Amino acid sequence: MRIGLILTGGSARADVDLAVRAEAAGFDGVYSIEFFNRHGYVSLGAIAQATSRVRIGSAIANAFTRTPLLHASAAMDLDELSSGRFVLGLGSATRRMNEDWYGVPFEAPAARMRELVELLRAAFLAQKGGGFRWEGSHWKLSVPIYSRPGAPRTQIP
Repeated sequence: MRIGLILTGGSARADVDLAVRAEAAGFDGVYSIEFFNRHGYVSLGAIAQATSRVRIGSAIANAFTRTPLLHASAAMDLDELSSGRFVLGLGSATRRMNEDWYGVPFEAPAARMRELVELLRAAFLAQKGGGFRWEGSHWKLSVPIYSRPGAPRTQIP
């Protein structure tokens, strides 16, 4: 059996300390939440540097409040900092959270999520060099140079 710990929004420093203690106690993973007052990715960078074995992940980053390549770059940074231990968890949140709290539209969430996951997978594969283009129903991207030295994986779960 694997046991993970979800960090539910203490201070960022306390989350790092708790993650270190969880790793020492034998936990398999440590996951950081995201809410209007807590950024899901930031504390994971510090946790990645303070730990060496536990899987780290987002639980769950809001899919629509960032652009696809912001999610991709955050995931690749965290995967690099953690030496391949990062797991990306995305969710659509609710209409109220997206529109009222973040000011972003909540249109066709299932279709947008499907496309976002496909786009992220393509971005992870493209990081080894060359350009990156995406033409979907919800996003159109053209990045002339898309390479990332030092990225440990081209597929992030």
